[in-house]
Amino acid sequence: MQIDRLEKLVEDSSNFLVGTLGKRIAWSVYFPLRLLVKRREYVEAIRVPSKRDHAKSGVLTGIGIALAKTIGLGFEKGTTGYLLFKNCPLVGARIKDFFDLAIIEIIFPVAEQYADGLLKKGYDVAIKAKVKGFRFVNKRLLGTKLEIYGGKRELEDLLKNEKLRNLCEKYFSQIIYWTSLKGVGVISLTVKDFDEKRMSVIEFSVPRFNKKQIDFHRQNNKDVEVLPEIIFDISREISEELLEKESIEW
Repeated sequence: MQIDRLEKLVEDSSNFLVGTLGKRIAWSVYFPLRLLVKRREYVEAIRVPSKRDHAKSGVLTGIGIALAKTIGLGFEKGTTGYLLFKNCPLVGARIKDFFDLAIIEIIFPVAEQYADGLLKKGYDVAIKAKVKGFRFVNKRLLGTKLEIYGGKRELEDLLKNEKLRNLCEKYFSQIIYWTSLKGVGVISLTVKDFDEKRMSVIEFSVPRFNKKQIDFHRQNNKDVEVLPEIIFDISREISEELLEKESIEW
């Protein structure tokens, strides 16, 4: 695909609606392609699923939802896209679309000086949205807070980084109406095993908006389209903050 055509295509997330149970945005496709345009100097390679992959996933998810309603046991089949990064501490990203949510994992090396315990088990940090209002139409973002469940106390300094704090608030402000969905109001930082190697993982849970919800955002001066670059910028800022004192080549 020609880059000028792609640039026009990614300006409207409605071009990336897929599904058999109602069309929703395919973050596994849109996220990599949007970053290929908006953060081109940092993208080494991408891999996106096909329409057939999404169709197959949608059928299996439909079966899982039907089972959940009839026997109480169900499942969701996700569809996955990938990125490899360059010119920054970030290594890559994995984007998995489920029925109404996408899980976006951004991966970078472990910052050992913040790891917890003698065995350096890792760290477990959550940046959470502070929200006022319970009804869909009156929710308001008050700011962000940081909670540490594992790792060195120095991690408390993360949100003292004004640029990072502002990026997190910008991210949460785009999805404020959906913060009641599980995990949407949280950005988590943990350590996981990838291919038998310990890596830092920043995880975002992003709603898979349908056309009506995308239009609702626009009517309320929100911009769904900027979410990929905000997520990238947050992740880059966190990785640079944590790896600043590490002698890691990137």
